Amino acid sequence: MYSNIPKELALRSVLGRWDSICKNTSITILEFKRAISIILNSTFFKFNNDIYEQIFDLPMGSPLSPILADVVIQDLENDIFNTLTTHIPFYFRYVDDIVFAAPNNLITSILDSFNAYHEHVKFTVDFGDDTGINFLDVKRLIDSGRIVFDIYNIRSLQTRVSQFFSNHPILHKRSVVIGLLDRILFLSHPKFHNINISSLIITLHRNGYPLQFLFATTNNRIKTLSVKKNFNFIKEHNVNSYADTSTINKKFFTIPYLKRTSEKFKLTLHKFHFDLVYKPMNSMNRFIKTGKDKIKKEELSNVVY
Repeated sequence: MYSNIPKELALRSVLGRWDSICKNTSITILEFKRAISIILNSTFFKFNNDIYEQIFDLPMGSPLSPILADVVIQDLENDIFNTLTTHIPFYFRYVDDIVFAAPNNLITSILDSFNAYHEHVKFTVDFGDDTGINFLDVKRLIDSGRIVFDIYNIRSLQTRVSQFFSNHPILHKRSVVIGLLDRILFLSHPKFHNINISSLIITLHRNGYPLQFLFATTNNRIKTLSVKKNFNFIKEHNVNSYADTSTINKKFFTIPYLKRTSEKFKLTLHKFHFDLVYKPMNSMNRFIKTGKDKIKKEELSNVVY
């Protein structure tokens, strides 16, 4: 999205909030405008010893881009909602993903309003299907006149996960199971739990995870969450049957992971009250590079951070 947000639109949106900004700074609006302009127009990178400048829209990777893009979309929303004459039952946005409800005969005109805001800022629409609509990792469905939730998996996540035989410690593989299981338990309605957990076990088993390992991990996780739920209930009712150990400070020691070797350090470090953390030796950044030339230290002078 950032590379489709014009700089002049971002600058206009920021300056439109000067009444709030000026309370937190002592500089003038002209100085503030100049500072933002310098940042927006100072995006350079080096590739094959040639220097390039991004001349259109907000730069990817800039810490300022998410903030500027968000205020632009806020202004877009305000502009559109001020002209709408129909009631919108619900409207939610995360960055540039939006879900809302509106009468069928008005969705196209609302989309046209969004796309008319600026020639570079364009949206597409997904009407969903007869049961519901997908938004981020959740599918919203209509059940007996009420909205219920189910998890939504893109196709690439339906069949492939981290392989069980990959060079990772067993606790990392257990975390894969727990993370996917938590996603089901926390994001989907209980009526979908059985079918989703069955599907998860099938997918993991196809990726090499032993059934005994899967059943043990899922059962232990469900028991752990059940205890936590009871613990929260006890805390809310001032019952002192459990001791809260979550505030105890822990010390960690990180070592590269080498199968059947790194695990031997665990007992030794435990004697010194350290928790062992494994770091896989192979990582994606060994194979996937940014493509930009590394800047020499002597060329980093006179840089504003």
